[in-house]
Amino acid sequence: MSDELQGYPLVTIINSTPYQAKGQVVYPGCRDNDWTVLPWDSWKAPSRGLCLVSKITAQVNVDGRRIDAKPYKSSGTSYSRYVLIQTSPESFEVTRRVVGEASDQEEPEPTI
Repeated sequence: MSDELQGYPLVTIINSTPYQAKGQVVYPGCRDNDWTVLPWDSWKAPSRGLCLVSKITAQVNVDGRRIDAKPYKSSGTSYSRYVLIQTSPESFEVTRRVVGEASDQEEPEPTI
């Protein structure tokens, strides 16, 4: 059975930096996922179900120092593709990955 038939697509985080990172995917009302990813690698959630994403945090290990990235925040989204980017020498951000696939445009943010 595919992941989509059991709920929303599994969250994937790509680390586009040369540093190891870790963080948390927050799903209100559901169990959160802790994640760790090596430089230039990706992480995929083990499960998701019908849980919306409200926040993704990241802590980047730069030469033994932990730097908090700007988190991704939402009122709750079914979106599943994210990327950790470096915005300056010691600044990082978790953001949606929206380039490259037609299916990226098929997952709108919910309206309240």
